[in-house]
Amino acid sequence: MLLLVVAVIAIRSFDLNDYKDEITAFVQERTGRTLTIEENIEFSLFPWFAVETGGVTLSDDPDFGDRSFVTVDTLSARVRVWPLLKRRIEVGRVVFDGVNLNLGIDAEGVGNWESMLQASAPTAPELEMPAPDRPAFEALAVEGISLINTRILWHDADGEVTHIARDVTLVTGPINDDDPVDVSVSLSVLDVAYQASAEIELETVASIRPQPALSGIEANVRVLDSRQELRASGTLTLGSIELDAGIMRAGPASVSATLVRPPFVPGELAFESEFASLEFNPEDESVVLDGLSARSGTLEARFNVRGETVVSDPRVLGSIELQSQSLADLFRLLDLEPPAGLGDGVESALAAVADLDLRLTTQELTIDRFVLSALGIDASGRAEHSADQRLSAAIELPEFAPSDPLLALVSPYIPDGVNLGAISAASLTAELAYAREASELELTRFSARLDAAELNGRLRVDDISSPDEISGTIAVSGLDDRLLGALFGDLLPSELSAAELGEFRLGADFDYDPGRGTTALDPIEIAAYGLSADGQLNISTAGDSLALSGRAALDEFSPRELLARFGLPIPASGD
Repeated sequence: MLLLVVAVIAIRSFDLNDYKDEITAFVQERTGRTLTIEENIEFSLFPWFAVETGGVTLSDDPDFGDRSFVTVDTLSARVRVWPLLKRRIEVGRVVFDGVNLNLGIDAEGVGNWESMLQASAPTAPELEMPAPDRPAFEALAVEGISLINTRILWHDADGEVTHIARDVTLVTGPINDDDPVDVSVSLSVLDVAYQASAEIELETVASIRPQPALSGIEANVRVLDSRQELRASGTLTLGSIELDAGIMRAGPASVSATLVRPPFVPGELAFESEFASLEFNPEDESVVLDGLSARSGTLEARFNVRGETVVSDPRVLGSIELQSQSLADLFRLLDLEPPAGLGDGVESALAAVADLDLRLTTQELTIDRFVLSALGIDASGRAEHSADQRLSAAIELPEFAPSDPLLALVSPYIPDGVNLGAISAASLTAELAYAREASELELTRFSARLDAAELNGRLRVDDISSPDEISGTIAVSGLDDRLLGALFGDLLPSELSAAELGEFRLGADFDYDPGRGTTALDPIEIAAYGLSADGQLNISTAGDSLALSGRAALDEFSPRELLARFGLPIPASGD
């Protein structure tokens, strides 16, 4: 009894605050970081061995500045006393409240947590100790771990905060030896630059044997723009995430999502996606994604993707293959009414392949070896978006015969009276450049051939959103009377036949001022009726009036041949 009284008195007189220096020294030795405990360590014995404190700070790697690595407002944990006498550890719920965690990388891609892991690794082989006859404790049971009111800040190589995980909550179920543990997580991730955020709720089961893993992962995600309006929502199911010899492997996975007002779509776009496996190697920051595909309606995309330096300088390389059984269904997918005559079937199927190279940090994108097959056309080309926000692209359509579905697709945009069905062969090449910052568009090379006729030109728009000047050149050649009559016969005056008009040629530099409503064609060359002329023409459409001015010079011609062209009698001449 005397020993029990002495023990109780000794325990009651025990104060963990007297050991703060020893605790700080131990952490310094194991991690290379400075631990600060600002508040008193509250301690109680029965029926729990309970510890609670607050104002806990662990310093960051000195190479990352003088910020803290982690701070904790309140930390509490409890251990039952009586099970300890039976060599059992029974821990109540461990609670971390008000955690702030700073994570980041330097210019070489080294994380601020890495030096701490290296410091905690043993520097010398441990002495072999004889195994005890029986373990110090036979069982470990933890009621659970709660992480609440937590914030995680991600810093880039310049030390700027680029992403913030807010309102992070992590709650586990009971932890018993090596049994799997139920885990639930909720958080909101903010992109600081765009002020867009993603709200995530996740349920999973965690295990540590035979290797650390998460299984049965289900997550719900909502994406909000800077005005806090919903832009996307979806559900992710993932079979497992495993960590084996430093390599993270995940899969299989499936996603069901809806995009709200995405580019080129007026309403919502629903799609499904899946992949077979994902492998991430932290050592070289590489990612290999296998069996990635996505579907929306009859449109299906398959990807062959790999990632390089995905943490320090994310780069995505691979190829994409698109297929759709029906262009009409593709119109419906975009919430558009398919053009009349564009039916469903093999003749309106679509297929495309391309190689991709995307650098997320600099927003550089290259689309190479692009091939598109649709409506009887095989188009090829490439596109590039540079770090200075310039977009350039080139496309080539080798000679093709316009199909009925193609004519049905473009007919709504063609003036009445123009018969595109008269074209038996066509081809096209074009190159364009767009400067996003200046909103400047330039069609640097355009060439189209319709049978024997050829159209060439270039175009420049100084500001697409509110243009002050639209300029360029246009040249039409080889437009003979046969094609003229077949294409525009219904538009020609009844008194004029295509044969009388003859071959038509046009060449002009043009400059259009939308604000003033003026167009200058200078110089302009035109040929028709067997005549050729050149000059300059100014057109003004200010108000409701049309004003024309300029000059013209007519090349030498034969009046006799001109009269004969129109079937007019040739008057007798005196000499």
